[in-house]
Amino acid sequence: MKTVSLILCIVILASVFAGCADNGYDVREEQINQSARSAPSDIVPQTTDVPQIPKTTDYKTLKWRNIKKSSYYTYINNKYGYASLNDTKLRELYEKIESAMFSVSNKPDEKGRYTIPQIRVKNEKLSQQRIKLVMQALSLDYPYVFWLNNMFGYYYDSDDTLVQLYAVQDCDSLQNKINIFSAAVSDIIASVEGGLSEYDREKLVNNYIIDNCSYDEYAENVAENWQSFCAYGAVVDKFAICGGYAYTAQLLLNLLGVDSISVTGKGREELHVWNQVKIDGLWYNLDVTWNDNGEISRYDYFNLSDDEFCITHTPGKLYTVQPTPEGEPFNITLRECANNEANYYLKECVSIGEFNDEFTMICSSELAKAALAYSEYFSMIVMPGNDYDEAVNALFYESPYVFFNCISEANKLCGDLLNQTEVSVTKKETINVITVKLCYKNAS
Repeated sequence: MKTVSLILCIVILASVFAGCADNGYDVREEQINQSARSAPSDIVPQTTDVPQIPKTTDYKTLKWRNIKKSSYYTYINNKYGYASLNDTKLRELYEKIESAMFSVSNKPDEKGRYTIPQIRVKNEKLSQQRIKLVMQALSLDYPYVFWLNNMFGYYYDSDDTLVQLYAVQDCDSLQNKINIFSAAVSDIIASVEGGLSEYDREKLVNNYIIDNCSYDEYAENVAENWQSFCAYGAVVDKFAICGGYAYTAQLLLNLLGVDSISVTGKGREELHVWNQVKIDGLWYNLDVTWNDNGEISRYDYFNLSDDEFCITHTPGKLYTVQPTPEGEPFNITLRECANNEANYYLKECVSIGEFNDEFTMICSSELAKAALAYSEYFSMIVMPGNDYDEAVNALFYESPYVFFNCISEANKLCGDLLNQTEVSVTKKETINVITVKLCYKNAS
């Protein structure tokens, strides 16, 4: 799901803040409404009835056109889903689906559904929840397999379990889409130069998806809008919901040698999917969907620790022995994200600790660089141990008006480009970030 990009501009009159009128500073506060959009409930695997599949059903085999691997980075193909299945019968079902999912009927059944060959697990009555667990494992390990519908059916034949899965289209149509999809992904990977750090590759993937995909406001269910639920929609159609964003991020990251998994849970109490990413040996939370909320939010959910991320996100529980309630998200593997070294704002933006000459020098220098590049936004992060509101007030609303002093010093370095008395400020308290929209003197 994606946050709503609604910005309310509120002019803060100088007389409201002590001393503002005397100094002539004009501070505008911009607020981002980050209420989450609902994701359709069928991001969680759903069950359906199983019709009798005629033995004469004509199945054709999909020919997977391999995605061209990077010349510079080693593809990561960790099967975390399969490794998390601690039951031999669940692994057996996984392996049988893994083999069968490339065979799809060209004609629909009596309910208009395209089937893959029915799977039998002998001498085991698998529960609905355990079958869902296997489907979750497959989804985690195969982010590029876009043709499986998340609807499945099952029934018992004596002591055996028969499982029926469905494809979203007939085999011939899917083959054409596979060719288009794999060629598009290959082109993306081929465009990435060598020598990039894991952090820079992650940043590239985040930005590529944001720049080339839009959130599908109208996707309601897999049956009618299946493209938006998977990587195909994000890569080819350029529209997706949170699942499409996350699976695409995982696929591209893995192809570029960056370890990543997709996580199912809730964002502000709505069903949601995001990623966990391993950068330089440490795991972080990444939500590309919520980063796609305009330039001002491009890195708000880029490599957050669990402490920061879980203010707004709740991962689905790990499936252990007890199944989760029907319709509730769950995960079969999760990583602890206890670090923030690769957090974008900590790594690339000005840190706010003590307001002293050193801070003024650093902030002024970075402001001048931003101004010379005509950057639209400039971000700072309030370090732990410092009061967020006190920092905001000292920067913009109370003497010594630190940020305006920094603008004055920056103008000496950049040729007097910045408007010294006017800024627009967005406060992001949940991640301790302050983002300023820069105003230029020569702006039309």
